[in-house]
Amino acid sequence: EDVVEPPGSYGVISLKIDDGNEEEVRDG
Repeated sequence: EDVVEPPGSYGVISLKIDDGNEEEVRDG
């Protein structure tokens, strides 16, 4: 899903996800 988005937007989204969903991603 995220890979489909452009590199620029991906970076911004990745930061937001790391801030909040980092724990969820690790659990997942």
